[in-house]
Amino acid sequence: MIKRLFVTSIILGVSAISAGGCSSSDPAAKCREVVGVTCDKLYTCSTGATLDAIKMLYGADAAACKTKLGDSSCKNASTGTTNPCPTGQSYDSAKADMCISEYKAQACGATMAPASCTGSFCK
Repeated sequence: MIKRLFVTSIILGVSAISAGGCSSSDPAAKCREVVGVTCDKLYTCSTGATLDAIKMLYGADAAACKTKLGDSSCKNASTGTTNPCPTGQSYDSAKADMCISEYKAQACGATMAPASCTGSFCK
């Protein structure tokens, strides 16, 4: 159950991150960095049936996950640009950097995504 909560929070975190995972200089690169840390956690911290389910959703390994989520999440769905933030909004790169740092430091036993990884990264 704890693993399931962790995976669910990570998946939800990816959705929130992806909605605004961009940087002022290269929005898509920052988004892919956040997605990469998330995929690394998913594949490092999950085992058994949970890992099997993750593999079915995102691919055989973290690299496949990064490609799949990065390609689908790190661009603006409306405009097709590499800036996932909506037109007229900018990205809070400090929040993304904090999210990346906290995800990297987070132990596998954690049941939730770091607080800095929730909500939109666009402002």
